[in-house]
Amino acid sequence: MDTIGERHSRSNAMPVVNGDPQVGIASRLHGTWKMLSWTTEDLVTGQIADALGANPLGYITYAPDGRVMVLVLRGDRKKSAALVPTNEEKIALYDSMFAYSGTYTVDHEKVVHHIDMSWNHAWTGTSQIRFHNAAMNLPTSRRRPGIR
Repeated sequence: MDTIGERHSRSNAMPVVNGDPQVGIASRLHGTWKMLSWTTEDLVTGQIADALGANPLGYITYAPDGRVMVLVLRGDRKKSAALVPTNEEKIALYDSMFAYSGTYTVDHEKVVHHIDMSWNHAWTGTSQIRFHNAAMNLPTSRRRPGIR
């Protein structure tokens, strides 16, 4: 199934730094963004679904030094019964979140996250592409379609 993920956050208008719109796009991203929603769309059927539940909890931080950090949890994530979760609880906790860190690069249409550590080691060493619309007051990032 092909999917596209979206993240919606509030921001100010995009600044242009020293006449360079690429620097303006990067500086516009700097800071910590709270995830307000995340949906996926099946490109064949057009069906839209919540990626990690109706009210995901998440933050993404873009630092001026070129680092990015992401943590997203299901809003209805279950707490383990004890401080050390059971094996079943560990699986449920793992399946209800994602997190990674790395560096990022920006251009006029996309932000690329170059992942150097991740909750799922299969993502480590990959590049995740997020398309954006730099002219919008509400930046939305869309992933490239992928296979689930």
